[in-house]
Amino acid sequence: MSLEETNTISNSPKITSIAPIPLTITQPKNNSAVTQETITVSGQTSPNAEIFINELELHADASGNFSSKLVLNPGDNEVDVIANDANGNYNGATINVTYNIPE
Repeated sequence: MSLEETNTISNSPKITSIAPIPLTITQPKNNSAVTQETITVSGQTSPNAEIFINELELHADASGNFSSKLVLNPGDNEVDVIANDANGNYNGATINVTYNIPE
């Protein structure tokens, strides 16, 4: 192999593949209506993944389960859930929950 060939090979860009990781929101259901101000958002993803529920940060357990309380505003609420693993792979989902104040 010539020096020119070696330089060409060593200067090749490293290509990293980013793939979506599994993400399932089990609670609450999309487009649900509740009468409690605080709900539990739970689901499953890759083990030990970093989770963001709106602006709240937490981590999935060794089985990939996660759960956290979230305070809603009256009316329609958009709940964004994003999961990231240690390899830079990620996935996200958005659900809508309506908080109806009891009369």
